[in-house]
Amino acid sequence: MARTRKARDPADDAVGSRLRALRTERKMSQEALAEAAAVQSVVVSRAERGVALPSLGTLRALAGALDVQVSVLLDVESSPEDRPSEDELLDAWRKLDPADQRAVVHVVCATTTIPAHSDN
Repeated sequence: MARTRKARDPADDAVGSRLRALRTERKMSQEALAEAAAVQSVVVSRAERGVALPSLGTLRALAGALDVQVSVLLDVESSPEDRPSEDELLDAWRKLDPADQRAVVHVVCATTTIPAHSDN
């Protein structure tokens, strides 16, 4: 049976394009960015080509090495009028089960400078 290739996600290509643009603006090689982010250069190469989207932790390391927020790589910047209200956020939050709430907190902490919360 022939193996079918998974279609590439345009979002992966967009992240890769932004990563490449930011790296070249800073006149960094893929190797220099990889070293600054403490990842292998193949990770940078694959991300820039849209072949593989790095984990949130790796995106955070790459963003840090480029001196930008992860939101810049993910292109989720928004204007104040585009942001949801507190009531909308709370309503959506209340509809999530506890596992999904933990996942949301993990993503927020991984993509911002907000420290992870500990229940200890």
